[in-house]
Amino acid sequence: MVNNHRVTKVCNEKTNRYEYHTQHKLTPIKYAGKAVTIIHQNICGLPNKKEELLHSLTEHPVHIICLTEHHLHDEELEGMIFNKYTLGAKFCRKAHKGGGMCILTEENLHFANINLDKYSKEMDIEICAIRMHTPSCTIVVVMVYRSPTGDVTYFLNTLETAIDQLYNNTTNIIICGDININYLHDN
Repeated sequence: MVNNHRVTKVCNEKTNRYEYHTQHKLTPIKYAGKAVTIIHQNICGLPNKKEELLHSLTEHPVHIICLTEHHLHDEELEGMIFNKYTLGAKFCRKAHKGGGMCILTEENLHFANINLDKYSKEMDIEICAIRMHTPSCTIVVVMVYRSPTGDVTYFLNTLETAIDQLYNNTTNIIICGDININYLHDN
């Protein structure tokens, strides 16, 4: 189930920032007659956990797997085989250790990679996305990561800019990831 909603973009006169006002209605998004299923996992090193992850999905397969902190370089991730899944989108760090994220899709799922590289800045915001069309709607799955030491303001502003690029009234946007913000701490 996802929120099927109508979003209105309105400028707040007090803050001079755009806000999104939403009316929600829960409806399942279907692909090939089944509700679309998505999981997110902070994998903390994909090479050591890939087989366990894929084995856990044999009984309950999902359409889309979103992984953060895979700890791989581009060529390592692109060279991995994921049985019934295809690498849909990715971000790999070049300057810092660890991190990285990817979106894996079921092999028969029709999708397109959305290039969001221009928004990624290691540690502050790492972002990638895919777009898929179903008979009832278009879905954009956005994967996002912010290091606990990353700049929160930069993260929020850049995420807003990226979402503005993707947004339209006929697209459902699903955001998965780790933003590492403690909402209970005032900062």
